[in-house]
Amino acid sequence: MTSNVTTTPETDNNDVAYLDDPNSAGSKGYWADAWGRLTRNRMAVLGLIIIIVNMLLAIFAPVVAIEGIDDQNTEEANAAPAWVINLFPILKARDETFDSSGGEVLAIMGQQVNEGDLLIDFAGDNLTASVAGTVFVDARRFYLIPDTIEVARFDISDSTRLSVSNLDDVVAGDTLFGDTTAPYDGVVHIVNNQLALQPETTWRRDGTEVQVENLQTVAVGDVLLVREDGTEVLAPFAGTIFVTRNNVELALIPPLEFDVPEGSEIEIRDGREVDAGTVLFDDVTTPITGDAFIVDNKIYIRQSEQWLLGDSGLTVSDTQSVAAGDALIDTSNRNIYANMSGTVFIGGDDVILTASDVQRYDLSDNSVIHVADEQVVSIGEPLADDVTANIQGTVYVTDSEVLVLPVSTGYTPLRNKYPIGADYLGRDLWSRLVFGARVSLLAAFIGPLVSILVGMPYGLISGYFGGAVDNWMMRFVDLMYAFPTLLLIILLMAFFRSSAASTQPGTFVYQMGEIDRATGGVFFIFLGIGLTSWMRLARLTRGQVLSARETEYVTAARALGQSTGQIMIRHILPNILGPIVISETLTIPTYIRFEAFLSFIGLGVNAPTPSWGNMISDGAAVLRNYPHEALFPALALFLIMFAFNFLGDGLRDALDPRLRGVD
Repeated sequence: MTSNVTTTPETDNNDVAYLDDPNSAGSKGYWADAWGRLTRNRMAVLGLIIIIVNMLLAIFAPVVAIEGIDDQNTEEANAAPAWVINLFPILKARDETFDSSGGEVLAIMGQQVNEGDLLIDFAGDNLTASVAGTVFVDARRFYLIPDTIEVARFDISDSTRLSVSNLDDVVAGDTLFGDTTAPYDGVVHIVNNQLALQPETTWRRDGTEVQVENLQTVAVGDVLLVREDGTEVLAPFAGTIFVTRNNVELALIPPLEFDVPEGSEIEIRDGREVDAGTVLFDDVTTPITGDAFIVDNKIYIRQSEQWLLGDSGLTVSDTQSVAAGDALIDTSNRNIYANMSGTVFIGGDDVILTASDVQRYDLSDNSVIHVADEQVVSIGEPLADDVTANIQGTVYVTDSEVLVLPVSTGYTPLRNKYPIGADYLGRDLWSRLVFGARVSLLAAFIGPLVSILVGMPYGLISGYFGGAVDNWMMRFVDLMYAFPTLLLIILLMAFFRSSAASTQPGTFVYQMGEIDRATGGVFFIFLGIGLTSWMRLARLTRGQVLSARETEYVTAARALGQSTGQIMIRHILPNILGPIVISETLTIPTYIRFEAFLSFIGLGVNAPTPSWGNMISDGAAVLRNYPHEALFPALALFLIMFAFNFLGDGLRDALDPRLRGVD
């Protein structure tokens, strides 16, 4: 009698796995075996790495893309770093001209400098505190409250239950925490273990009756405004009133006052800002920077108490106490450094830096100069002695030499602060590329997600029950399948973006348009993909189920009394997942292509939201002169589609059950 029991050869290695003995040590399950074969496919692994890198960049886009997607600077238009300019022979660095007014020029005429050398120093414009006081900083401005005002400060701990949040507006009497209330109207600032209250000194005139006059001095408790409901706004501090078109403002720092003699001509305009040193009348100048007000024969200079937060470096922190003369803003970050190696030319307030080769001729005591400073010369024109110009350009004459600055024939400014350059509006291409990955990856995963949630259950039910159920369900799929995805998306956008109802608030079309605008214009792309992507997977799932439901393991499950749901989910679904995963992975590039194509033709995301498709479109418009603007988004699109295609091919081989255990 022959035994059906499989014998395992004796061996000293207990970790050897045998396909006919799945319980032996070292045996792999189906998915573990598939993963092993996938990782041996180098192209599939490369594709997986590219996808993971793109996903990480998309998730951490605000961290890795620090310039922002809509920060425009026309002076940086079409800028490119040195390595990009070297990559494209058509690109050539253009001469850079910098405005030195207000700064100290540290380079001299004709000096050769290296990239990073300091050319102009603006440190003299640093802002210092005019009086001792407390600094308050919010999202847009910072304020200086003089020491003549006692700022309310309260110590708090981590266990203190606050009734307010940072930068909340409060009125006198509002509870801050516990039984502590605000002593005056102001803005809450919470720093470390302390709560400080920035005094409110500006009130809107809307719907109020103004009780004070411009430049009036008020004391604590004086009535400033009367609101429509009869409530009075009282001066919380003593100071000087400034009435503007929209506001009543209380200046806490007393303004400077100048008497204008009869017959003197005032050199400034009322309500305009004046800088320190500006002539007011005759030989009288203002010692401070502030706003000038002219009343009768007097000039008042209101000292600035608040400043906009710009690109300058703030040297103080929120609620910090400062003394008069302490630095508030350090403008040294305005300093200009050489953005490329080259030669410096100085003309008036302009400092010119060129990367081109400069013609130089050293002068002697007996040299005869034939040209004037800043004269434009052509090739062959005499310069000095018997030397002629060998390039076309502008002549600069110094005590020791004659230099010719070549005519710049470059196409783009050189800016090394942008990793891959800037577009036609001066926006950082790298930042837009990284944020554009979010749109493309969302399009890549919305389709499979909808397919799995809708198409797979649909096909599972249709294939398992068969008969009339299958017939009606598949006829509906055939009907939907006849409508092209791209055409559907285009019609959705045309209707919801351009129809008359899209401009009428409250309508369904208007609400859908609001969702589209809030999502940057990707809503209808995702909606169109979602409405059509599930049908192909429904067909595939149905075909797989029709084959699987007749297998012996399904028959055995029925015989054991398992329910329909258990059979479909526990037995059929796991055995058809392989083809489904492969199919959806190979279809992902199609969804990416849909989004890129629609954005390329202007029907995709709304500006300034970036997408690789609209970036390629913008770059294509200037492809002849600035090819890098189209190349990098096109390369990103190619790489992600390449990655998904090769990952899909790898999954197709890895999940093939016929290859299990085969290297």
